[in-house]
Amino acid sequence: MHFFRTTIVALILAFQSRAAEEPAHGEAESKEMGPVAFMWPSDRVWSEKTDNAPPCGSAAQPGNRTNFPLMRGAVALVIQDESWNVEVAVAYGNNPVSESDFSGIRGMRADEVNEGHVCYALPESPRAVTDGSNATIQLKYTSDFGTDKNQTFYACADITYVDSAAFTTPIPCFNVTSEEFVTPKESGSVSVHRHWNVALAAILGLAAVVAAAVL
Repeated sequence: MHFFRTTIVALILAFQSRAAEEPAHGEAESKEMGPVAFMWPSDRVWSEKTDNAPPCGSAAQPGNRTNFPLMRGAVALVIQDESWNVEVAVAYGNNPVSESDFSGIRGMRADEVNEGHVCYALPESPRAVTDGSNATIQLKYTSDFGTDKNQTFYACADITYVDSAAFTTPIPCFNVTSEEFVTPKESGSVSVHRHWNVALAAILGLAAVVAAAVL
């Protein structure tokens, strides 16, 4: 029970940290992330100077890895600007260095995503991938973020696969678009983190389910 409570608190703190970086709907874009970023698993440190550089859009090397289940995994994204041709790929190993190291995941492509939060379930990992295997998940997409010209952006999240039976972290998997952040009666005054309250509610709801199963 102590482990479960600690995990939930850690998730809430992580969400609050990301919320501080992300703008409210209708405000200027965040300068701490690109047009799309990983909410879960954690991505590498973002830099405006390198976010168009393949394969990971970051000068950072693999560092802190997120434990990721061999089955029933998912990626959760934060989107602050409309983007297109969104693709998710994976490289199995410790340190992918080029585009050729990544293989696209079947079904993990979206023609267009709008401002908000989205979650994609990943298929089961290949049989050769086992508990303790390292990998990197790549996000690749097109956006005219900050310019009037389409550019290709990249982001990466480093993971370590763990046996699904031992994976106890609730994945923040939910879908909310920016239109759901504002009611018709509201105008320019919008709470900066209302959509993060939606996220936290989703996590705490999932937490209750997991707690019931554990106890």
